Amino acid sequence: MHFLPARRGAAQSLLVIALAAGCAASAGAAADARNFTTTGGAVVEFEPVAGLDCRRLDRKLAEIDRTGYRGSRPAPLRVEDEPLFIYERKVAKALYTRCAQRAAEGDAGKAMRAGRWAQEKSRTPVGATR
Repeated sequence: MHFLPARRGAAQSLLVIALAAGCAASAGAAADARNFTTTGGAVVEFEPVAGLDCRRLDRKLAEIDRTGYRGSRPAPLRVEDEPLFIYERKVAKALYTRCAQRAAEGDAGKAMRAGRWAQEKSRTPVGATR
């Protein structure tokens, strides 16, 4: 390696080579980290949750469920499946906070606004009939 001074020795050269090899291995592992294989052999792609819309979040949860990695149990039996469990919880939380909760609040908010506006406009008390 010509970028190291000659007096530093072979040990330091080996250290640099080992570090470079480690970085390359980490980069390869990061590229493979997007796919997770369950202990049962099912493969799930770990897509960034922030980039998934409501439809994709729902599909991702269905995909995870189809693997059967935890059956009907609240947590996986095998420790090796824990990364999928953590990812599943992130997807479920995003689906709830970004999609289900907002949809429910939106529908309720529309109904409440429509009801309140209608009451104020007609001055009819709640439960009263005309």
